[in-house]
Amino acid sequence: MKKAFVLLSVLVLGLLIALVVQAQLAVAQQLSILIQADGKVLPTTAPIQQVDGTYKITADITTPIVVEKSNIVLDGQGFTIQGTGDSNDQAGITLKSSYVTVTNFHISGWQIGVHGVDDSNIVSRNNFTSNDYDVSIYADNYQVTGNYLGFLRIVGDNNSISKNVISIPDFKSGFWISQSLGVVIEANVVILKEMSTSFISSDNSTMKIRCNNFLNIEVNTGGALSLSLQGDSLYWDGNYWSDYRTRYPNASEIGTSGIWDTPYLSTQLRRIIDRTPLVSPCNFSEPFIDEKPNLTLIPGASVAPSPDQATNSSGTNFPSWLILLLILAIVLVAVVVNRKRLGKPMGTFAA
Repeated sequence: MKKAFVLLSVLVLGLLIALVVQAQLAVAQQLSILIQADGKVLPTTAPIQQVDGTYKITADITTPIVVEKSNIVLDGQGFTIQGTGDSNDQAGITLKSSYVTVTNFHISGWQIGVHGVDDSNIVSRNNFTSNDYDVSIYADNYQVTGNYLGFLRIVGDNNSISKNVISIPDFKSGFWISQSLGVVIEANVVILKEMSTSFISSDNSTMKIRCNNFLNIEVNTGGALSLSLQGDSLYWDGNYWSDYRTRYPNASEIGTSGIWDTPYLSTQLRRIIDRTPLVSPCNFSEPFIDEKPNLTLIPGASVAPSPDQATNSSGTNFPSWLILLLILAIVLVAVVVNRKRLGKPMGTFAA
């Protein structure tokens, strides 16, 4: 009797431990949405609709997304991925695969908006707000195009930043670039604020900066452009500068070339920034972010409910065998207690 009771107690304790571990794993799983290398989405309740190689977000979310599958489009459809603040030590979207396009998101409140750690991805047509770093790239061959953003971190070669609206916050740089070759920054609108620290902070890097429209220079008192000239190999060519006419009232256009005849100098270091400054701004379309759709289920597509519609998997999705064993253990314990109360040893029956 005593031995049987001890064995049953051990069994019940083991089952309880298993249930706790399962619950913790389920909760941990809920802390991020994972698109696995095989294309499966975890948890299954994630608000993502898969149509062939496109994964469409179907609701605003507050959970980070980790992408391990290559050759896909991750389409935010105008929805927001919202973090808890720019010091939360999290990335809104982490790219651990290649040939992924991240598009149509509003990304706000993360330490890093999009974090790329594998090569050859595209970040396009997203609106970044209130992040510490909007995009951080520790890889090669990225295209960051058509976004609204403010601060980028780049460590990698042959990365292209184009056709974005870059609003540099007070006391920050637009770019922090390290150990990088062949970075191209072109055809962007760059808006300085009064205390923007620098356009680029860099070390051991080479880059080309061309056909960008630098606006609001007149209000900047932090020496943003002067500080950008210190250090690495920067090649500036054919950019538009909003304060050019004020600083060089006697400059003339070279024929009909659209280029001024006087180089543009930094205000503090008196070094040449741009030998071929443009008379007029570069012409390109501003970024366009989709509005949230009126969702309809596409025939043949799989769609998971939003977290508000789905049952919390950390509380219900335990394996059925664990539940059955727990029920069996409870029944056995009840039998033992009952027989003890009746004074009958296990394995004996009334005549």
